[in-house]
Amino acid sequence: TIPRLVAAPLVTQPPTEGHGKFVDGQLVSATADGGVSTWRATATLTKGAVDTHLFVSFRADGMLDLSEAEALRFETSIPAGQRTSSQLLVLAHERGGAIYVAHSGRSLAGDEHVISYVPWSSFGLAGWSKDADGDLDRSQVESISIGWGGYFGTEKEKVIFTVSQPQTVRIQAGSPSAR
Repeated sequence: TIPRLVAAPLVTQPPTEGHGKFVDGQLVSATADGGVSTWRATATLTKGAVDTHLFVSFRADGMLDLSEAEALRFETSIPAGQRTSSQLLVLAHERGGAIYVAHSGRSLAGDEHVISYVPWSSFGLAGWSKDADGDLDRSQVESISIGWGGYFGTEKEKVIFTVSQPQTVRIQAGSPSAR
């Protein structure tokens, strides 16, 4: 039997956008009729050559019990011609304040539509965060954030991405194949 990936949407409040001091940020719904829920995040840098960031946060009413999930899945698109030399990051915010980070492998340059899968094994404790045990407890995640940081762009530069509602991915045993 061949196992298959099964995706289910994270149940969260409507997303919010957070950004650094030298960023004007905006988040608007970009969902097409009947399509997957998506949001367009736009950052305008107000000062160049400084560390900037913008994240779209998906918060739960309580905890997101992700203990049965193997990975997160989300879709992104980037406007044609954008040349931002950074990639999207995923943050998992644990109850108690610890933050875990993973690189998505998704560039902020280019214009293609990409589906990203980020396995839990790729998350590590963020360098600016502390956690007594240093291990992400997937049953204690309060929110997931998708965005970028550590980018030293130019003043008035726009950094734009569209992101879907994240989904959890689990592996389900397959049924015997018909012969």
